[in-house]
Amino acid sequence: MNTNKYIDSQLNEILGRALRIEREKQGLSLEDLSKKLGGKIKRQNLAYYETARSRLKLSKFIMICEALQLDPAEVFDEINMKYFKNAKLGD
Repeated sequence: MNTNKYIDSQLNEILGRALRIEREKQGLSLEDLSKKLGGKIKRQNLAYYETARSRLKLSKFIMICEALQLDPAEVFDEINMKYFKNAKLGD
């Protein structure tokens, strides 16, 4: 992970990666997920969120979590444990 990026850029990448991993675990394509979202988020936009080519708004993140039956707080807890637990002040 490039630690020289702004935290919002890093967090956007991490969230996108976490959502992609969960989507793939569930055996869903981007098109499948878009359909579960009632077409409110298009396949291409989902791909952009997963690859951090577009910034993910909190409202969209929550919608995607709900479609994947994830608790958004648990996603953040997992991210905290994986990426930030060993971070040190002053890095």
